[in-house]
Amino acid sequence: MNDIWLRQNKVSILKYLPYFLSKDYRFKTTNNACDVEHENIKQYIKDCFNQLFVESATWGLDLWEQFLGLPIDKNNDYKTRRAKILSRMNNRQTVTLEFVNYLINLFVADKTGYAVDYPEKYLLEIMLPDNKITDFKALEEILNIYIPAHIGWKYIAFTESKNYFYLGGIVSKCKTINIRANSEFNINVNGITKNNAIGIVHMAKIINIPANYYE
Repeated sequence: MNDIWLRQNKVSILKYLPYFLSKDYRFKTTNNACDVEHENIKQYIKDCFNQLFVESATWGLDLWEQFLGLPIDKNNDYKTRRAKILSRMNNRQTVTLEFVNYLINLFVADKTGYAVDYPEKYLLEIMLPDNKITDFKALEEILNIYIPAHIGWKYIAFTESKNYFYLGGIVSKCKTINIRANSEFNINVNGITKNNAIGIVHMAKIINIPANYYE
């Protein structure tokens, strides 16, 4: 829905009248007052026009819900109520995998939910992004309406993360040199060896004199 057919710029009646009329104070102020009312009427028309389309309706959602036999729940936000209305309006749609994905994403904030089909098992895996479901109860109700009775399904919550991993390392190079001692040698002493004093030893004598106990 778009309102391209409606004037987009702000209303100015004097724009369509001879220039000299704007020089008259009373005529100009009267037209300025009319400009405000014309602008208000234009906004009312746009608002009413928005109610004709579910994707843009606000206060008109009550009428859509009443028309389709849905409970009027004003505690829900507009996005959730629109999703319920759209899902009810598609009750004649052939249930394909693409349509199931459409139903799922009516209640997924970022539209990243999807279904995986296992025909041989008569099973659907409903893949739901974690913490992005706007109304799980409504999603359950819609799937109960549209998915055939012989098809079972289970919910799988997932979390996607886009990160970069950097891996690196440092290779060190070294060389070990082992120098062994040479044990194949003899010490020969030529001539007479001399004694050299390298320290002083103190000698002492201890004399023990016992006490005379009889005197």
